[in-house]
Amino acid sequence: APAPPAAEGPAREVRVLVTGSWRHDEPADVYRKLDEIRQRIAGAPMRIVTGDGRGAHHSAAAWAAEAGVPSDVYPTDWDAYGADAGKMRDERMFYESNPHAVIAFTKPGDGGGDLVMEMAEERGVPMEHVDHKGRTVTPEDERPDLKAIGRRTSDPQPDDPEPRPSRAEGSSATIDIITRSHNDQPAATR
Repeated sequence: APAPPAAEGPAREVRVLVTGSWRHDEPADVYRKLDEIRQRIAGAPMRIVTGDGRGAHHSAAAWAAEAGVPSDVYPTDWDAYGADAGKMRDERMFYESNPHAVIAFTKPGDGGGDLVMEMAEERGVPMEHVDHKGRTVTPEDERPDLKAIGRRTSDPQPDDPEPRPSRAEGSSATIDIITRSHNDQPAATR
């Protein structure tokens, strides 16, 4: 879907964390949902935050690149963390990005996205859940008002991380691969 017109007046970057099953093998579901989210943001700048895994993560990063939307892709460090690598990445991704909304694409019997959904619920971050058939199961009246989030003043808010560079006019989307080690994280994320 085409990008909506730029927001009039001050707007802040809306950080959307995409998580879910590595078995979510329907990129069209992810693309359709992210197109909808982009329209709901109504022209405010948007940033996708996701992991480097297969499934929903891969589809979200691909959508961002194709749509010209900046993204932060967090790597999974299997060598350093072994079986806990996905959990470590998810915690780091959530706490460092401090998302305005979480979109979770799930499959039955697969725990992909569960940790991020739990963290979002605990911290009161608005969340939308998309099932394995591509249906948004979050009731419409419980979905985040992304337009309002994007219309808040662009001045830094206490809950915002340091601003990240945005893409230059006419350039391709910015994809930042987050490479800091676990030890470089703020103590609250360890």
